[in-house]
Amino acid sequence: MITMRIIAGRYKGQTIKALAGETTRPTTNRVKEAWASTITSLSADGFAQARVLDAFAGSGALGLEALSRGASHVTFCERNRRALEVLKANRARILSARPDDAPSDGTDSADVGDSGSSMDGEGNANSEGSEGSANSVVLPLDVLAPQSLATLKRFGPYDLVFLDPPYSYAPRRIEDFLHALMEAGLLKDNSLITYEHRKKSDNKLSNDAIVPTGFQILSQKTYATTQITYLHPSFFP
Repeated sequence: MITMRIIAGRYKGQTIKALAGETTRPTTNRVKEAWASTITSLSADGFAQARVLDAFAGSGALGLEALSRGASHVTFCERNRRALEVLKANRARILSARPDDAPSDGTDSADVGDSGSSMDGEGNANSEGSEGSANSVVLPLDVLAPQSLATLKRFGPYDLVFLDPPYSYAPRRIEDFLHALMEAGLLKDNSLITYEHRKKSDNKLSNDAIVPTGFQILSQKTYATTQITYLHPSFFP
C-alpha cells in the first residue's frame, strides 16, 4: 500500500491508502495541488458546492480532495474489485473523521497522491454493492459501458468530471464517453472536465477531434510524463 494525505480543505492531513504496483499509477502531491489550483482558476465556483463525477476513481484521492475542498456530492466509479475495496475504506475513514482530527495512524506519507486508476487485466467489479451517503456514493461501475449512463443520471448532472483512466485506454474511448455524457444531459453549460493521461501525442485529446463535436480545450498542463487536459462543453448558447 501507498499512503498519501488530503492536501487542503476540511479534511486536510487525513490519510488515503492506494494499491501499489500494477493496478495504480502514483501521482505526486505537487501534480494534485496544481490540478486543484487549475480547477479553481478555470471554474467560476471551483469546488464549492460542486456535483462531481470521479469516473475512474481508484483510491478516491481526487474525489475525496474535492469533498474536502467543498464539493456537495461526489459520485465515485470504479470497476476493479481490489481498488474498489480500498476506495470504500478510504471514503469511510475520511468521512468519519472530524475535520480537525490529526491523522491517527502515525504514518508519514510519501510525496504521492494517487487517484489510483485501475489497470486492465484485474478482476472487475459487478453492478452490485454500491455504497452511499448524503455527500457521496461509491459505484462498482464501468463508466464506459453504455448501460452505466442510466445509473449516473441518478446523481448528475455534474459540475466537475475527473477522468484519470488507465494509460492503456485509447483517447477515442474517452472522447466517446464525453460525448455520451453530453448526449445524456449529464453535463452543465459550465461543467469542467479534467483528463489525466500520458504525455504522448497519440494519448491526448486534440482540438480537431473535440471542438467540432461540442468541447473546447481550455488548458493543458504537463508534469514530467503526465499531462492533464482541461475541457468544457462549447455546445450551449
